Amino acid sequence: MLVLRLLTCSRGVWAVLAVAGLLLSGGCGSGEYSGPSGAVSGKVTLGGEAVPAGCTVSFVSDQGFTATGTVESGGSYKLSRVGKTGEVTGEIPVGTYQVSVTPPAETSEADYDKMMEEQSSGEGQPQGDAGQEVIPAKYQTTQTSELSKDVTEGANTINVELE
Repeated sequence: MLVLRLLTCSRGVWAVLAVAGLLLSGGCGSGEYSGPSGAVSGKVTLGGEAVPAGCTVSFVSDQGFTATGTVESGGSYKLSRVGKTGEVTGEIPVGTYQVSVTPPAETSEADYDKMMEEQSSGEGQPQGDAGQEVIPAKYQTTQTSELSKDVTEGANTINVELE
C-alpha cells in the first residue's frame, strides 16, 4: 500500500527506485571474491618426469572457482583466474580444489613438421593422437583424476604428481 502511494508522486518514484538500487547492489561491490586467497605454483610430473610444456593444469572448487595454468619447460606452472569483471589475477580463494591436467591443445607447426619428417623417414612411429597419450585419460577431468589439493592463504607450492 505504501509503495503504491509513493509511486503516485514523482518524489516517491525516485525514493522507491533508490531503495531498490541499494538493495540490489548492497554488499556486492564489484562482484569479486574478497575473502582470503593464495597464489599457487608448482611442478607437474608424470612418473617422476616433467610433463611437456603446453599442458594445462586446472583447479576447480566446489564453490565454483576455477583457476588454470599452462605448464612451462621443466613442468613448472603458475595458476591464474579470470574474475567476474574480466581481470586476470594470480590469487585464488582458499579451499579444496579438484585438479586435472590436459595435454597441449595443439601441436606447433615446427613439432608437426618434425613428426611428419620422422615418420616419412621411418624414424618415428605413428602414434594416433599423441597429445592424448602424453597425459593418461584418468587425469584429464576433475571428476576422474582423484587429485585433490588444498590452497591456503599466501604463497602455495603445490606439485601435481601423476602416476
